[in-house]
This record gives sequence, structure tokens and C-alpha cells, in this order.
Amino acid sequence: MKNLSPPPQMESWQRTELVEEQSVLSSPLHRQCVMCGTDNPIGFKLRFSRIQHEVVETTLSVPPHFQGYNGIVHGGIVASLLDSAMTNCLLAEGIAAVTGDLNVRYKLPVPIDTQLCLRGFITETNRHLYNLKAELWQERDLLATATARFVKFKKSI
Repeated sequence: MKNLSPPPQMESWQRTELVEEQSVLSSPLHRQCVMCGTDNPIGFKLRFSRIQHEVVETTLSVPPHFQGYNGIVHGGIVASLLDSAMTNCLLAEGIAAVTGDLNVRYKLPVPIDTQLCLRGFITETNRHLYNLKAELWQERDLLATATARFVKFKKSI
């Protein structure tokens, strides 16, 4: 399993040195994705960058209309962000897959309107199954993690 260090202190919120910029999947089946789709008018439009082999990262800030309790991002949104990081990690490796199971650990409340760092990385591959992990950071604080198993997408996207 990959052990990544926390993101560097991000007063300026500059991304980790990039290996390559990843464009959002251009398939018509994915452009409406609420997390990273370019054509979804109410989506997050996340843009992930490949920071090393089998690792992607993005920075973001969650607006107030996605809060649960006052000032805190809704847990379902947190889960979706983590899932999106893992999906985009696979896409960066040329793999189209869907989430088979997802396990989220909420470690600290995720504040709204705050710069966050979201990472996803592959931990294991086994033919058509992929194990991944994702992390959501605020500066040096790990706010939430997820592990998931993905199954290779059978349709052509």
C-alpha cells in the first residue's frame, strides 16, 4: 500500500510538483459527472493532476450550499469527493471502472469555504479489480479517508 506524506504546507495552495496534467475524461458518459464533469452546470468541475505514477491530486473549496451542519461539508459530499479522486486516479492510468464498494472514515469535520487538498491513489490491481485509497486534507490535517474496490467498466466509454 502506498504511504504518501501529507501535502506540503500550503499557505499559497500550490499543488505538488506535477508529473502531468490530466484532462477530464471526454466520454459523453462522464461529462455530466457532478464531481468532475465539464458539462454539469451545478457540478464541482474538479480537475485532477497526476502527481506521480498511480497518484492524482486536486485542490478545491466546497461552497456553503453543500453543507450539512452549519459550516461543515455534508458527509455524502465528502464521500463523493473521495470517490471521484479514486475514479480519476484510474482514469489517469487509462482504466475505466466503477465503484464496487466504498468505505469512508471521517476523522475531522470538513469546513466549507476552505482550501482542501484531495488525493487518490491505486494500492493494488488484480485483473479486473482495483483497490484504491483517497485522502482529503486541510493543510496538515487529514480530514477524511476512503478505501474502495473498483470493477473494470464493461462498456466502452
